Amino acid sequence: MRLASVRAPALAALLLLVLALAVALAVRPPEANASTSCPAAFRVLHNDRVGALSLPAGSYRIRVQGLSCGRAANLFPVFLNDYDGRLPGGWTVGVRGSGRGVFRNGAASFSVTRRSSSGGGGGPVVNLTCAGTFTVPAPTQAGLLPLPAGGYRLTRLSTISPTCGQATQLLTGFVGQSTQLLPGGWVSLPDDGAFVNGSTTYGFRVDAVR
Repeated sequence: MRLASVRAPALAALLLLVLALAVALAVRPPEANASTSCPAAFRVLHNDRVGALSLPAGSYRIRVQGLSCGRAANLFPVFLNDYDGRLPGGWTVGVRGSGRGVFRNGAASFSVTRRSSSGGGGGPVVNLTCAGTFTVPAPTQAGLLPLPAGGYRLTRLSTISPTCGQATQLLTGFVGQSTQLLPGGWVSLPDDGAFVNGSTTYGFRVDAVR
């Protein structure tokens, strides 16, 4: 009886420990640290950079961890506008080589890797450049942005920016105005050749067609 009374509490404690471990394993997310390769590629149209990360023009594969592919696809063009590498929302940029980098924010991160120019496949690309050109028949300006006569290409700053049709209508309304602050809360950024509203990631850029 004395031996049984000594072993029973130890056995009960061992069973409780095993039960606690089983519960911990059961509730742990099985893929908490797993990364996912996104099915769609992202196209960088011009040689660009984010801080020290050099991003040559081309198609990029995105791999995410702790966030969705859609969220990463929205963030990447935003970060491309931050040439100094000081990213919004607590994000940081890391360099793994030319055309290879990673963006981190706590447990969330996504990496971008330039695909070989000879590589095939990859699904649809995210292209923010509008088809066609915007024609300026005579020298003018839009806000503080001078517009010599010629053709211009419009590029949305992110996937949540106005559509290409909306951007064309907006630019048509801005032509001939000479103030930085434009109707509807829009602001002209002549150094960037862009028009934004409320955020530097919501708007469009204007580039002369060479």
